[in-house]
Amino acid sequence: MKGPARSFVLLVLAILIVAGYLLAPRRNETFAIMRDQRQQLAIIALLEPRLATSEDDPYLLATLARSYAEVGEQWRAAELLERYVALRPKDAEAYGQLADLYQVIGDPERRLARLQKSVALRPQLSRALELAGLYRDAGRFADERAVLASHEADLSLDSGLLLRLAQLRAADGDLPGAIRTLMRPEVLTASASAIRPPAERFYLAELLLTAGRDAEALRWGRRWIAQWREPWRASQLLRRFVAYAPVATAAQLADAVALAHPEIRFYLAGELSKAGAHAVARRLLAGWSAANPAPQPNQIAGFVAACHDHDAPGIVWSAFASALARPAPDAVIGSFADAIIAQFGIGAIAPFWPSLPQAVVARRPLLAVRLALDANDTALARRLLAAVAPAVLPAAERRQWSALLAAAASPGERFAILRRLSETGALPAELNSEYASLALQLGQEQAYRTALAPARYATDGGP
Repeated sequence: MKGPARSFVLLVLAILIVAGYLLAPRRNETFAIMRDQRQQLAIIALLEPRLATSEDDPYLLATLARSYAEVGEQWRAAELLERYVALRPKDAEAYGQLADLYQVIGDPERRLARLQKSVALRPQLSRALELAGLYRDAGRFADERAVLASHEADLSLDSGLLLRLAQLRAADGDLPGAIRTLMRPEVLTASASAIRPPAERFYLAELLLTAGRDAEALRWGRRWIAQWREPWRASQLLRRFVAYAPVATAAQLADAVALAHPEIRFYLAGELSKAGAHAVARRLLAGWSAANPAPQPNQIAGFVAACHDHDAPGIVWSAFASALARPAPDAVIGSFADAIIAQFGIGAIAPFWPSLPQAVVARRPLLAVRLALDANDTALARRLLAAVAPAVLPAAERRQWSALLAAAASPGERFAILRRLSETGALPAELNSEYASLALQLGQEQAYRTALAPARYATDGGP
């Protein structure tokens, strides 16, 4: 080939070589494509032989390390990445990847060391929180606190790390710092749905009370109770106040809980007593009367029973005396009287007897009889029983009338009262057998036959 032709061919080849180089994918792009196509083993096969001559190539080391990691060769990946960071000591991401590899390998010390380096180079939140977790697991709480404090502004409520930081500061004796940690809008004033669960509020209340900031704790506590509208949260907060607050402060919060959730007042009193907070429990019971000026019978019964269970009869006497002094409706007075007798016995009503409305007494004709028997005045009890017409009483009270008569009178006296009722037609049919038995016992044959006549008549069928 002659000179000019040869020169032209060489020029064309040179152009093609340069164009091919310029148009071909760059090395990084080539291996990125291969990684996307899950060709890690092919990458390893291509690059591993080059280490002998290019052991100081950071890209080669990083690419091989990544491929080895993706095929499960974590030790080899860590070895190569360690060589990489020796060449690129300021690559925070590489140190983070090494920490991830050592986590899989199960080497906590190296993981911690590499994570420390990554965070020191670039304090990324996710890596910093991971480091804080490692410090916590290792019992290095001062280091954990330092990491969390350095990212305090970025800590979220949902993560639970605000609470953790407050606890660490309190444990270190920094009570003001612990309080400041939780004095954030998302803790203090966030909507009820945003507090899930309200552990931060509970702990903040403890801190405020421990710091002697009772009025502040009480103010926030009342606000939270009104916002939650959930009895269990309110009762949990009250438990904190009982544990950390003076009795007067805890009692004020107890009043707020009972006002917001009146249906759990007696339950709360019971739970507080179990916890040893008897004074606060009694405060709840003592406030019931003023909060319920027109209670229903079941509410009165529950109140009196709760006072009995808490050995607080004085609260009952005070509430009953107030009801009599108002005066409360007869139905309320009557329900109080019945509940007091049921829980404390008939003698408990004696001091209030002169103040009971006549209408209440009239609807309970056996009440005076029971009081007379309690005072061992059987003569009065007999006179009162004789004045009661058992036929007009409900069935249960007829049986009670008969039992009271047996307790107050001798057989002869009982017989005389029953005969008088029988002769006037006022003896209830269910008392005929008792009348007949007494007549037989006393030898009153005619009365015995008279008492049995209605039964025979019914047996014979009658006209």
